[in-house]
Amino acid sequence: DNHLDESVFRSAPDSICVSSEDWGRQFVRFEDLPVRPGTPMRLAFWYVIARGNAGECRVRVNQYQDKPGGYFREADALDEVLSGQDVAQVQWQYFEFEWLTDEGANSISLDFRIVGPEVGAMWVDDVSLEYVCPTRSPR
Repeated sequence: DNHLDESVFRSAPDSICVSSEDWGRQFVRFEDLPVRPGTPMRLAFWYVIARGNAGECRVRVNQYQDKPGGYFREADALDEVLSGQDVAQVQWQYFEFEWLTDEGANSISLDFRIVGPEVGAMWVDDVSLEYVCPTRSPR
């Protein structure tokens, strides 16, 4: 994949690089994941934003409903601008988000992107998108 970068990573051997300066690398979308409606989910990852970045670095989770006659988009579970630090050295930042899938959703998608000026890059590593076991109350 043209998004893998072996020069910057948190966990070897590589990370995902999203770069507004390189054609075809401004956006990366993972394969859709089937889900059950009303299911607790957790997204977690580490990221670093390049010094001098001019665009908005974003993470988004879309929820969809497959049904006869079409593929319908439910409300976004997440669409957030990631904050960065303007530092000379690489400093990885942790991001975590938990939510319940919409009652109509049966699949979700995850993407990372840079929006805006054509100056900037971010790296994403150790991405985890998983079901969360609901905690049971003691009897």
